[in-house]
Amino acid sequence: MNNFEKKEAATMPLEGLNDLMRVLDEKFSRLEADLSALKINSKKLLNSHEMAAWLGISKSKLDKLSCARKIPFFKMPGSSLRIYEVDEVARWMTSDGNHVRAYTDDDIIELQRKAGEYMRELR
Repeated sequence: MNNFEKKEAATMPLEGLNDLMRVLDEKFSRLEADLSALKINSKKLLNSHEMAAWLGISKSKLDKLSCARKIPFFKMPGSSLRIYEVDEVARWMTSDGNHVRAYTDDDIIELQRKAGEYMRELR
């Protein structure tokens, strides 16, 4: 083997390694996205960022829908964090789009309990 062949043989594995690293990095990124989606899809209550991802819209679009009271959500007393109940949003999506559930006092108490648990999980 001459010097040129030795040099070429020595650089081949590095080029192949770089390609392999690039492919693995892409696969890892896709896996992270899939795991994130799986985590969101298994939850019953979502925050604004999660709900926007679940709906496939921007957070600013979700904020506009929420401010206009076009999408069901609730807030914890004394908090600005919006909490979205996945089942309720799914029902809203299949309705005429103008239906927003009127929560009873019992509903609000139960949702606040669930939201308290959710916020403890975030810590």
